[in-house]
Amino acid sequence: MHDLVGRDRELTTLDEAWRRAMAGDRTVALITGEPGIGKTRLLDELAARVPASGGSLAWGRTAEIGHTPAFWPWLQILSALEVDDDRAPAIGSLEQHPGAASRLALFDATAAFLARRAAT
Repeated sequence: MHDLVGRDRELTTLDEAWRRAMAGDRTVALITGEPGIGKTRLLDELAARVPASGGSLAWGRTAEIGHTPAFWPWLQILSALEVDDDRAPAIGSLEQHPGAASRLALFDATAAFLARRAAT
């Protein structure tokens, strides 16, 4: 992989978010921008640093062309976090949960799954 050039500020921000997350703070970082500006490369750099500090990560992405199914990045993330004795809820089946209460229960189950995986 080539050196990351011109992204010191962004990488410092992501490194700080990672440090806060490792300290137990709830942290979210969103990377947005036009196609081809290096979002994936920036995250590749962060991903290379995470295991060295004892962490693990999962990520999802949408297709660069065409349409991606609803929740596609989340389906990828949840699948990557699954282990034999802890499976993610099937969020891809929202059509099977037409009522608000049913969907909220599915989202609660997803949040609980993420909390369990984060704890390990």
